[in-house]
Amino acid sequence: MSSPHERYAARIAAARSDEVVSSLVDRVDPASDVPLVRWIRRYGRFHPGRQPWAQVVVQAAPLELRRLDLHNHAVPGAVLDAELGPVAVGRPTDDPALPGLGVVLDQLDDAEIIRYRPGKRCTLRGGTAAGSWFVKVAPDGERLCREANDLVGAAERGELGFAVAPMSRWDDATESMWQGVVPGEPVVDDVLGPEGPAMARRLGAALGSLARSGVRPESTASEQDQLDRTGRAVRRVEERIPALSQRVRAVMAQLEERHGALDRAPLVPVHGAPHVNQWLSAGDQLGLVDFDRFALGEPELDIATFVAELASESERQAPVDAYTSAMVEGYCEVGVTIDVPRIELHLLHKLVAKVTRTAWALRVDGPERAARHLAVVEERLATP
Repeated sequence: MSSPHERYAARIAAARSDEVVSSLVDRVDPASDVPLVRWIRRYGRFHPGRQPWAQVVVQAAPLELRRLDLHNHAVPGAVLDAELGPVAVGRPTDDPALPGLGVVLDQLDDAEIIRYRPGKRCTLRGGTAAGSWFVKVAPDGERLCREANDLVGAAERGELGFAVAPMSRWDDATESMWQGVVPGEPVVDDVLGPEGPAMARRLGAALGSLARSGVRPESTASEQDQLDRTGRAVRRVEERIPALSQRVRAVMAQLEERHGALDRAPLVPVHGAPHVNQWLSAGDQLGLVDFDRFALGEPELDIATFVAELASESERQAPVDAYTSAMVEGYCEVGVTIDVPRIELHLLHKLVAKVTRTAWALRVDGPERAARHLAVVEERLATP
């Protein structure tokens, strides 16, 4: 039996073609007042067996985004493309999951869409008479707003070694969270420069201050939560690439065995996704943004997330071991003990997640790439 990627190969290739997609968008819903438009793909997901079977988001300007829903059969409002089949072209503002987005855009001057995930959320930047804002339109954002304000309180009490966004407000009518701007410049060049490990040590100490703080997020990222999440990831790989089923199940069993060999650790506040692009620096003051995954978890999770994302996003060869050691030292500086074997365990979970993302990516070579990523997990699990 052929895999979903093989059955959809021709249409996946067309969906990844800038020429095909741009031609369709320009024909159905062209950009307004944007000369020499070039549509750039920002997002693509493969959902065989569902309707739509794939979604693509392209962008030509700060507010010129289009969502392409690719279907197997005709649907109201769709156009028939010779290479893609039936396609419904829409805008973020007509996303039924984000009914308040258009109202929010009308309230902002010089608005820019930073990130849009169909059916989930949209993050914008813009201004009002009251100042500059980052606005997140998301149905689940009210909890994020409460926790953001708890973090503001912790910062004001001197509990945090970094700045956070000023007091947030939640607008129930538009399901949007409004936050002020954290001062500073991105630290990515500092992290990847000659003094990178020293900066990583500072970041570790800052995250250690969060772990010691009195803030109590509503969500958890416990050991069992992580196993459940990876279990779902494994099932998603099996759904997309059945040929990898036996291998991903074996990996899952080994992860469960490794967790069983560790003592249970107390849960502390963790950022959940403190990758290098979430950090800012203004002189001696660090800043940290985007607490969407804020939870009670193991501090080793934040270290693993930082180094895993650094390794995957950086075109420069970052010495991962040096950064890991530096972050551990930073935590120790502020009195937070780190269990180093747990870092490796969390890294393995991150690598399984990478296999899943690859399996769901809109790529013809998804199965081959996912198999290569899975081989890395298997090799690390085989290493004592």
